[in-house]
Amino acid sequence: MDKTKLYMQEKDINLENLINSLPGYVYWKNKKGIYIGCNELFAQDLGFSSTKDIIGKTDYDLSLKNKMEKIRENDQKVIKLGTAIIVEEGNYWSRKIPLRNKTGEIIGILSISLNLAKFRFEKEDERDILEKIVAMMPGHVYWKNRDCILLGCNNQQAKDSGFNSRYDVVGKTAYDLLWQNQPEEDKRAQAAITNSIDEEVMSTNQSKTIEEFVILPDKTAATYLSLKAPIHDKNNNVVGLVGISIDITSKKDLEKQLYSANLVSASIAHELRTPLMTISNCTKLIEMDLDKNPLLIHEHLQNIKNEINKANEIINIMLTNVKQHEIKNFQSFKNYHINQCIFSAIERFPYSDLEDKSLIEYNTSNDFIFRGDHTLMVHVLFNLIKNSIHFIYEAGKGKIIIHLSKDSTSNYLHFKDTASGIPQKNLEMIFDKFYTTTKIGSGVGLSFCKMAIELFGGSIKCSSVEGEYTEFIIKLPQIENRDDV
Repeated sequence: MDKTKLYMQEKDINLENLINSLPGYVYWKNKKGIYIGCNELFAQDLGFSSTKDIIGKTDYDLSLKNKMEKIRENDQKVIKLGTAIIVEEGNYWSRKIPLRNKTGEIIGILSISLNLAKFRFEKEDERDILEKIVAMMPGHVYWKNRDCILLGCNNQQAKDSGFNSRYDVVGKTAYDLLWQNQPEEDKRAQAAITNSIDEEVMSTNQSKTIEEFVILPDKTAATYLSLKAPIHDKNNNVVGLVGISIDITSKKDLEKQLYSANLVSASIAHELRTPLMTISNCTKLIEMDLDKNPLLIHEHLQNIKNEINKANEIINIMLTNVKQHEIKNFQSFKNYHINQCIFSAIERFPYSDLEDKSLIEYNTSNDFIFRGDHTLMVHVLFNLIKNSIHFIYEAGKGKIIIHLSKDSTSNYLHFKDTASGIPQKNLEMIFDKFYTTTKIGSGVGLSFCKMAIELFGGSIKCSSVEGEYTEFIIKLPQIENRDDV
């Protein structure tokens, strides 16, 4: 479209209609402060039926006496400076510019004014709606100043912190929000952690997602997933932070339950391999002796039955999944001679080669009594024997040495192999659940050993020199009452 057509379209525009459609008040005056025009909204709000009725009037005529001096002062400032200004006049926000004739001479002023009261009311209404939305949000929503003092929060945060209203939280600190039925040292420690995280968010100007915990009135701990972000002023300076925290305690508990279930399942599978290997070996021997010796066949079948019973015992033990606080009163624990368990483990272990049994040197001196479970102890030894034989084969050398010792308060079972040893970097992790460096296990063997020995009130430690030896030392408390041995 060429400029001629654009010009013709411009000529078709009704300037009066254009001015009347503008928001707010529009008016213009001469240099003496006499009105020479306005838009319809300005005329109507002043009680005139037509914009023409205002022509020739002054601010005095329009009952603006209380604002007249300020208005006249601003008008004269525009005329004197010859430039636009933005001013606040009562409840109005006004932009005033010089009104010029065709030659550029200033002949008056043009003003566009917006009602600040209405604008503020609308903004306050918007803030009120926003505040109500935040107040009803789930989880904990809160905001703090640069000194980590709370400026506000939602209803749930106030309720869970023991306050009647979210307004009661204003001015409080992280310490004040903690339940007060805790030791003073614990409260200060929790508050210090929270303040440290908040300070980090504000000082680094970086959002942060973190798990936090609080102590509840029943003295249990609740875990919260918190997202904290810095708040900025109009100059982009950090002036505080806003946080949203969601209670994930039930989720964390479920994760622990699933983890425990997986561990129990893996442990059961791991521990059942031993009796199954024995059964498999017995089956092969039966096939070999089928036409030779019926008595041996009967002996092999009896061994199979024994191992099936042992497998059922393992299942029952692992599914019990005894918690630590229940261990002290575990009624099924009895007193046993440690030599009984060691002998049973050496005899029952399903060696791949029967000659592997000769790798074990066992000194029966210093026998002692422990309180626990015979089957669990045997399977602890099974795990140690299995691992040692594997590494002896892998190293192409070594033997297993078992002996016992004691001191004034404790008894000790020493289990040592002189195979390849364990690298120092791996030594601290060998009792971790599911940790393994071999292809023969699931990583639950040694963690099972640790769990079982701790059930008996003892401990298990490992020392090793790579290339020379690995030694496990099982420490068990001495037993005074030996009546049920």
